[in-house]
Amino acid sequence: MAKMHTLLTLSVRSAAEFLNKQEIIAFPTETVYGLAGRIDSEKALNKIFQAKGRPADNPLIVHIYCFEQLSGLAENLNPNALKLIENFWPGPLTLILEGTKQISPLINAGLGTIAVRQPKHQMALELIEEVGIPLAAPSANLSGKPSGTLAKHILEDFDGLIPCILDGGATIHGLESTVVNCQKPEEINILRLGSIPFEALQEVIPNIKINNNNKSASPGLKYKHYAPRAQVQLINCPKEINSFFECAYIGFEPAHQNIQKQKIINSNELYAAVLFAFFRECDEMGFKTIFCQMPQPSGLGLTLIDRLLKASSH
Repeated sequence: MAKMHTLLTLSVRSAAEFLNKQEIIAFPTETVYGLAGRIDSEKALNKIFQAKGRPADNPLIVHIYCFEQLSGLAENLNPNALKLIENFWPGPLTLILEGTKQISPLINAGLGTIAVRQPKHQMALELIEEVGIPLAAPSANLSGKPSGTLAKHILEDFDGLIPCILDGGATIHGLESTVVNCQKPEEINILRLGSIPFEALQEVIPNIKINNNNKSASPGLKYKHYAPRAQVQLINCPKEINSFFECAYIGFEPAHQNIQKQKIINSNELYAAVLFAFFRECDEMGFKTIFCQMPQPSGLGLTLIDRLLKASSH
């Protein structure tokens, strides 16, 4: 892609103008920043894949600003899908539904489905409403890197590659949305753990299961993701750290004072909110190894374990 000037702006209207010219922009949500294009512009959709270096068989999430916009995207909504919408929209929940025939194969990788959510972020909702049409938006990061949770992260990855970044400050959750397959009413599966804990979904749909084997249907599962350049080593307690040279640490308990950079957190929610930003800070400072303390496998801890395992697998 040809280099261009990248505008960092607080103006929703300015960002919408770029989108309506079939350009792509980065914008904030409550989870992570997204890289957005109009769903009716094949030119913009292609630019998303090109800018991210994203394989074309990786579906995109469509973002809507109101429930009424869903009617042109999905059909045959079953009672369980409606229950999830009622309880978790707007919010960090993406549903895989049966798509209408109008959906571009660039959005759903030719699967006939639609991955869709209504974000719970005022600036994001204002942007989608201003554009007047849903936006296709994967996470705003180069493919394989940690998702961006600050505008400066997006600038690091896309300066000169996209015309505009809408700056909404730090994202709240710091982890991507939970993805749930709702195509079959009797078989509701979590394909990607995310910002909504499994237990919260189970309260609404008691028979919901975690089943992320279908990596083709869910955005963000088919390829390596969330990984910094540094090697990520997973530990249960700081005593397991076996080196202090060019190392960083994040966890619930203080580590050895010789560790050059460490971040102590007191909850899974805070761990989730700062994890990707910490990865990027460590890469910027040139650390070779990042030690990460594993959380307990419940609530948001399950999502954190998922992301930490993925980040350590390269």
